[in-house]
Order: sequence, then C-alpha cells, then structure tokens
Amino acid sequence: LVPDARGQQGLLRIQETVPSGNQWHTKTYQLEGYTLSLQPFPNTYNTLRQQLTVRLNAAAPVTSVESGQGIDIELSYQELVPDYVQGYFGSFTESFRETQSNWWDQNIIKSPNLKFQEASASFSVINAAGLDFKFQLDTLIGHNAYANHLTLHAPYLNNLNISRAQEHENTPIPTLKTFTINSSNSNIHQFISLLPYRIEASAKAQLNPLGNTSGFNDFIYYNQGLQIRTRMDLPLRFSYDYVLAEKTLTLSSESVQNLKTLNSVELQIETENQFPFQTQFQVYLLNSTGSITDSLFSAGPKTVSEASEYKGNVAKHSETLLLTSDLLNQLRQHPVLQFKIKLTGIKPNAEQTLFDYQTLKFKLHVKANTRMEVD
Repeated sequence: LVPDARGQQGLLRIQETVPSGNQWHTKTYQLEGYTLSLQPFPNTYNTLRQQLTVRLNAAAPVTSVESGQGIDIELSYQELVPDYVQGYFGSFTESFRETQSNWWDQNIIKSPNLKFQEASASFSVINAAGLDFKFQLDTLIGHNAYANHLTLHAPYLNNLNISRAQEHENTPIPTLKTFTINSSNSNIHQFISLLPYRIEASAKAQLNPLGNTSGFNDFIYYNQGLQIRTRMDLPLRFSYDYVLAEKTLTLSSESVQNLKTLNSVELQIETENQFPFQTQFQVYLLNSTGSITDSLFSAGPKTVSEASEYKGNVAKHSETLLLTSDLLNQLRQHPVLQFKIKLTGIKPNAEQTLFDYQTLKFKLHVKANTRMEVD
C-alpha cells in the first residue's frame, strides 16, 4: 500500500497485495485532501474514471486456476460531501403533506373569540443555487383548542416562482424574491386569531419547471441553497371575550428544603395596570394526580382593575396574602403550583388597541417567619 500517493496528473495511486483464498479482503483508504471530478469524459456526465490493473505476484507459488475462478472487486465511496456540483439536475415535482402539532401551546394561552383586525407577513427568499423552483401551497389548515379550524386563503402562495442564481468566477450570485401576504390579499389575520395549535399543510415543489434551460449548467455549491426570512407585523388592535393563561410549575428540591424552615409567610402584592383590561389571577395547589387541593387566595381569584381608556391613567391595587403553616405543609408534600391569569376587556367583543406606553407592573414584598435548629 502506498498511502496518499499522487501520480504525475494528480491521480490517487494505490498498490495492494491481495492474499489468495476465497475470503473477502477489505481495505479502507482516507481521501481527505483529494478532489473527485465527475466532469463528462468524453461525453458521459456524473462519471468517475478509474483504472484497475491486476498482476500476479511473481513470488507466488505455481497453481492452477479453474473455470469460473478469478477476482471479484467491489469499490464504494462513503461520506462524500460535494463541494460543487454542475450538470442538469432534472425536472420533477415533489408533493408532500405535513401535520405539525404544538405550533401554538394551547395549554398556556387560550382565547375563544380572539379577532385581530389586521396582520401581515413579509418573506424574503434568497436562492444561491443555480436551479429554478416553483412552489404551490395547496392547503394550510389550522386547528385550535376549541375544535375550530380555518383554511388560510393566500392566492399568492398558489404559484410562486423562484429564479435561479447566477455564477461569476466560481462564486454564486443569489437571486432575491420578496413578497407580502396581508389582510388585503389573504385572511392571515383570521388565521392568526385562531391561535392554532395544530397545522395541516399540503404543497408541491417543482425543480426546473421549464426543463433544461441552463443547457446542462445547473449548479450548487456546498452549504448554499435556499434561505427564507420572515417578518411578522401584528398591530395590536383586536377584540376578544377573554384571554386565559395557565402555567404549571413544580418546585425544585432545593426550594422544598427551604420551605421546611418556614412557619408562615406574608406576601404583599402591589400592581399598577395601564391596560384597558381587567386581570384576575389565582395560584392553585395540585396533588400527585393533578387535582386542585387548595389555593393561595382562599376567597377566590384576585382582581386587578383595568385602567380607563385615556392615556396616562393607572389602576392601582394592593393585596396582602398570608401563607399559613397548613398551606406550607401541603406545598412541602406536593410542590406543584398552577398559575391562572384571565384578562377581560372593558367592552367584551369591542375593538381594543394596545400602545407601547402601556404596562402592567407587579411588586412583591415578602415577610417570612422562620425557625432555626442549633445542635
């Protein structure tokens, strides 16, 4: 074996002595640093030229070769990474269907009658491959937590053509395709208002829809291809019945250990609300089966009043909460909390508008009665 030996024309030359017998003799050779050219020779594309010479070892003993006996050679290339490919890649259409769940986490935020007034999505498709593409969106259906579904109607996505990149001095020059779907040319605002947690899509993608227009000069470079960049604009003008947010939290073992040193805890909660919606919040204690055993606010969910619709108005609220030893003991045994926040508008189903100056602030003051044991 002569490893990494190059001939006069930069060819890889390997010399191997194969022992006699009827067993397979396997060898692996590293080709790092070599270039494999699949250029036509003389007129056949995607061909790797190889020359194999078999000689008998002059030092081998004299033997007889029967009919059907000889040498079988199998050669394969593994983990080849093309740096550059050129030729005609063909023209074909690929259809696909896909279902994606948890596109929107329905277990965190729910709103049964949310309606955005407008929305838009801008797309930039950067094509660095010397290939033409055609894309056709057949259906895009969203399903939400209330068993409602809606089909996105966006005619622009039914016939989308992406032109090929050009090439200059072994460097691809990408093409750029930009387009926008908005509330004027689609129902995207209604689709987003659905808050879909499951998406069903079917589409077609066609390569070189017009055939071999490049004259066998399609190309693609390593790590170059299609890039899609998206920007979503969602003006916060909407109507809704309510928005419900839920989140379950399990306390860490360290937090549980810290609870063992507490006799009682007093929480003082202060809020300042500039939004035109009322906020109700509650924290429930759950057992090992996920059932509610108690709540931090025993008298029911606490309410943070809404601000008026005039700029600069603030609704303030202050609440004191006592976590008794019994409540802390329950939390030590089953350290699982469920937070629920419900937002209700001043005028349900009326259009609401949010502005960047509006905030909802929480301040939490804690007083703890602890015990210490000294040995």
